Amino acid sequence: MAVLMTAHIPGATKEMIDGLRPLLGPIRTARGFVVHANGPVPGGWRVTEVWDSRADFEAWFDASVKPQFAGARCRR
Repeated sequence: MAVLMTAHIPGATKEMIDGLRPLLGPIRTARGFVVHANGPVPGGWRVTEVWDSRADFEAWFDASVKPQFAGARCRR
């Protein structure tokens, strides 16, 4: 069953999100990835994605996102 994953990133700016573009190229070929969208919201930035399953999202997140933020508090 497809899942909608949404994250609110407090204090994030367009420049910060643009800096994450290297992560978004490979996401298009990640197992289970369907679509990604993001944009500004009051107080930060919202990221929304659709995945075939939560397991597919978690595998990608753990392999691709967490290592970029080593030492920082990064939760899924």
